[in-house]
Amino acid sequence: MISTFKRPLNIAGAWKNLSRKVFSCPQCAQKIRVPVRPGKVLRVHCQSCRCHFQLDFKVPLIEFFRWQSGKSLKHNLLDLKNRFWNLSFRSKVGLLSALVLMSLMMSLLFTGLGGKGQELDNQKAHSENPPATRRI
Repeated sequence: MISTFKRPLNIAGAWKNLSRKVFSCPQCAQKIRVPVRPGKVLRVHCQSCRCHFQLDFKVPLIEFFRWQSGKSLKHNLLDLKNRFWNLSFRSKVGLLSALVLMSLMMSLLFTGLGGKGQELDNQKAHSENPPATRRI
């Protein structure tokens, strides 16, 4: 007989694994588990050799669209183009597909989800210009 009993999902354990990452100490190579804090810089203390080092958790998408406020528009656009060409092929495909999906969603949003705005325009045109009637 086959048992259909499944173990319940351990969401807390899965979240703990996702919210922490293991790094090695640069001096003694001791493994240290550190909480992940996107966009933050953490100062880490190694317990075995007592060294201090910093971990920078950069958010890739924010880093990609980084804009330098003191530079010209041309300089920033050229910098963005160079960052795009330095991405891996997989990252380029993911970024372009996300942009295409967002543009499709925006077009659906602005066209009234399926052309309902066009139907309303046609109804207004018919009500303003009634067809000519013939008398017999």
